[in-house]
Amino acid sequence: MNQERARRSDAAQRSRRPSPIALLALVFFWLALSGWARLYLAVRDWALLEELGVAGGPLYLALGGAVWGLLALPAAWALWTGKRWAPVTARLVAVILFLSFWFDRLLMAWVGSSPPNWIFALVISLFGLAFTFVVLVLPASRAYFTK
Repeated sequence: MNQERARRSDAAQRSRRPSPIALLALVFFWLALSGWARLYLAVRDWALLEELGVAGGPLYLALGGAVWGLLALPAAWALWTGKRWAPVTARLVAVILFLSFWFDRLLMAWVGSSPPNWIFALVISLFGLAFTFVVLVLPASRAYFTK
């Protein structure tokens, strides 16, 4: 009887979503929403963006938002639901979003000048990347994805 109860307790412990995974999933969900908002706003303000001569143009902004939404939303869902492929997907998406952010920031937004607050942005983006990788190697996280 005690062994059965211990086995059930172990199974329940493994199926419970660890807090760092929940936080990471919410961050990816927020990034997805940010991407969809960028897409929506680029389409809504298309004429204004063309008039202002925004680097890359409204199409670039819209496609960039769609990419963030299309990548981050499945990663958030996979993390939240504990899919076996979630850690690999989350790492890949984190790296792609990191590179995309810095491509935008350095090559599109501030052509010919240094971006304001670049040190802060670098620290925060590196922290986010490191947080993703560290959370996914925690023992509780690994157990959650191998249930």
